[in-house]
Amino acid sequence: MGPFSLVMAAVAGAGVEPATFRLLRASGEDRLHALYVLALVLGVRRGELLGLRWDAIDLDREALTAERALQRVGGELWLVRPTTQASVRTVLLPPLVVKALPEHRERQAQERAAAGVGCRG
Repeated sequence: MGPFSLVMAAVAGAGVEPATFRLLRASGEDRLHALYVLALVLGVRRGELLGLRWDAIDLDREALTAERALQRVGGELWLVRPTTQASVRTVLLPPLVVKALPEHRERQAQERAAAGVGCRG
């Protein structure tokens, strides 16, 4: 069973809404599939999703720390940290997300290699 099949099996067993299941199934080969999984399953804010970096994700602990967000400031995009430490939070990752992220990381590494860009992890 391939990584995508494992993710879809987890979706099927997780009581996910039928429309959400169809969207995740249709996006399975999309390069942003992991983003869709995070958005639909965790309900994390858009700016936080777009500001995620691998150092905020701990797959061993199955947790994600929302500590920065992508925001438009003066017409430019900036990664910004919350104004208070209380706004930083850790979100536990359900198995569906834990299954999707390593596949995404591998895809990123392949894309960087193909583009001749060093992996910053």
